[in-house]
Amino acid sequence: MEIKEEIEGLLNLGIDKPSIIINHLRKKHIEPPSRKQLYNYLHTLRVSKTPAILSLGQLASVCDEKGAVPGEADTAFVVGRNIDFDSKTFRFLLSTPRLLHLSKLSKSLQADATYKLLWHDFPVIMIGTSDKDRHFHPYGIAVCSGETSEDFASVFQLLKTGCDLYEEYKPEILIGDCAESITNGFTHVFGEDITEEFTVFFM
Repeated sequence: MEIKEEIEGLLNLGIDKPSIIINHLRKKHIEPPSRKQLYNYLHTLRVSKTPAILSLGQLASVCDEKGAVPGEADTAFVVGRNIDFDSKTFRFLLSTPRLLHLSKLSKSLQADATYKLLWHDFPVIMIGTSDKDRHFHPYGIAVCSGETSEDFASVFQLLKTGCDLYEEYKPEILIGDCAESITNGFTHVFGEDITEEFTVFFM
């Protein structure tokens, strides 16, 4: 219990890196748990402290509440959502007016998914482009129930709809990591006349 109380106290202070927690425990002459035990306990604490969305209906309501295009250029909103209650799948895209407006500056599109950002193990898809100096410029961030071709196609369609508010959006170059699901989703929305470039993302 002493160890758990110390860990929870550190987490409440915003200290969540396992190496820092282990060093803190050792300085207090407390034998730390194994890294695997620590990761599992941190995961349990985070989930217990995170407001839970218990149903797709609740998710749909939250997305609809946050779906109005804001007047401020840097205020985030839900660009769109695609929730299928029968198949229990969902996709929604977050962005800002300024980020969507950036899309007209480039004909290339980068996309990749990571599982490192959410405690509930749903993939998060980053979408954007890179400039000639290799700086990444995001257009938006999406959360999906999977990372199939249908998921990427849905997210790309949401992005296109959002970007079309400012100027018709039709990228010609796809930069990805050789995942067929990304390529198939892209061609489904933007057509097959594209140039593909492959790279490795580190997220």
